[in-house]
Amino acid sequence: MLNHFAVRVSLLAALVLLTGCRTYGSYDSTNLTLTEIEAANQLFEGELSRAQAELATLQQAASQNPMLADVAEAYAGAVSLHEDMLAQHQAYAEEASEHGRNYRVQHRTFGAISAEQMIVQERYYRALSSGAHAVSLVDAGRYQVSPPYYVRAALQARAMTADELIRQTEAAATAAPAEGEETNSQTP
Repeated sequence: MLNHFAVRVSLLAALVLLTGCRTYGSYDSTNLTLTEIEAANQLFEGELSRAQAELATLQQAASQNPMLADVAEAYAGAVSLHEDMLAQHQAYAEEASEHGRNYRVQHRTFGAISAEQMIVQERYYRALSSGAHAVSLVDAGRYQVSPPYYVRAALQARAMTADELIRQTEAAATAAPAEGEETNSQTP
């Protein structure tokens, strides 16, 4: 009985010691993490320039089509957030490089940058999908209305750019009857 007790205690002690040991990567993992942080920031900066070009396109289209005004405003907020986050991520990268060989700090920094970049991408998605939702509620006829969940499902299947949203809005505006026109009231 005492022998089983000693074995159990020694196994428990070994388990506690082993779970306390953590590996933080190999010898060059800090350099690789810094490289990944720089690559993520460069990609994020490229996405910002693309988003700014799309914002200019959206604002121009919103001046001609009032249905896009809310979308352009939401997209402008997303671009503003993107600019702020990029400046913050560059500061994070400098801070991570100052810590030298501290893998924990660099790993946490890279995780924070990745999570915040996903938040910005989600903001862009919401801005564009809100526009698609508004477009989907335009009547195509007396007995036909596009449900908003069809458009949301399509947007989830593929990412929509600002140009596609503008084309979709223009197509919906031309398909909708004018304000004085009557639709065909015959029932099938």
